[in-house]
Amino acid sequence: MKYLLYHSEGYIKKFPLKKKSMTIGRGETNDLMIDDEFISRVHIKVEIEGKAIKIQDLNSSNGTFIKTEKVKEAILKPGESFSIGGVEIFLKEGTLEEFKIAAQLAPVFNGISKDNKRKFRPLKTKAMVDVYNEMLKQILRSGLRRRNISDFLSDLSYHLSGLKHFGNLFLVSQLDDEINVLLSVKRDPEKAVDLFDLILKNRQIFKKATTQKIPGTGYHFHSFPFKMDTQNVVLIYIYAKDQRSKEKKIIPFLNSLAEEIHLLSRLLKRVEGDEKSSFLEEGDLDFPDSSGDVQIIASSNVIKELIVQC
Repeated sequence: MKYLLYHSEGYIKKFPLKKKSMTIGRGETNDLMIDDEFISRVHIKVEIEGKAIKIQDLNSSNGTFIKTEKVKEAILKPGESFSIGGVEIFLKEGTLEEFKIAAQLAPVFNGISKDNKRKFRPLKTKAMVDVYNEMLKQILRSGLRRRNISDFLSDLSYHLSGLKHFGNLFLVSQLDDEINVLLSVKRDPEKAVDLFDLILKNRQIFKKATTQKIPGTGYHFHSFPFKMDTQNVVLIYIYAKDQRSKEKKIIPFLNSLAEEIHLLSRLLKRVEGDEKSSFLEEGDLDFPDSSGDVQIIASSNVIKELIVQC
């Protein structure tokens, strides 16, 4: 099913596109109501056109934007986005599960909202931009536009390779006894692989966050374990002793990065029940619309998703 994905009140929201035509705005009469001071009462019209949607601005006060360009109307394909007020809305395909974002990612989503609102109101800015926070926003936007995890990881490698004064980074998955390197950014190529092999001897890094010296090397490492689909995954950061002064900013950045990868792996997850399949891509599944006009309310999103599947 096609849906609109956006962030609101600490949740990733998904609005199903069940009707041929619908409106979005601040007023209660809209099909999708979003409470934002920069969104008009009836802001935009959305129409289904095959696999794409057509958006049309309804003479709103602050306009509709694709990236930084103001548009009156436009055609969007899955993975593309538009913004109204402080809200960026992505066209996606898949299931309608909603879930709460991790606390570490709330500032990142709020930062994206502030970026969108700069078009309408001059905001005070710091003398120096927080490079790592800006990087988290770029990575999140990039991931929300992608349809599969492989493309996202390629983007991620590109973004991280642009960071200066950064150590060596590995993203590694474990399934049974098989270890796979999903991504690597090596600043000390000659040393990085040997150091990485030493760290992997401790398989507890897949279960517990770890900060340790690597004996006899002058290097340290941090590990950030999480789940990606059914696999145990760990983000490993290796850095030299003289880089410790930058640790205060880099470690919170990597902690949030691990949460972003976990979040996006849930959005771009593999087809259920197919152990041989790769992560879900467009056209792999055609989800039937069996919910009709019934609204499902549950205390847990896991229970809600089970009801939807039934």
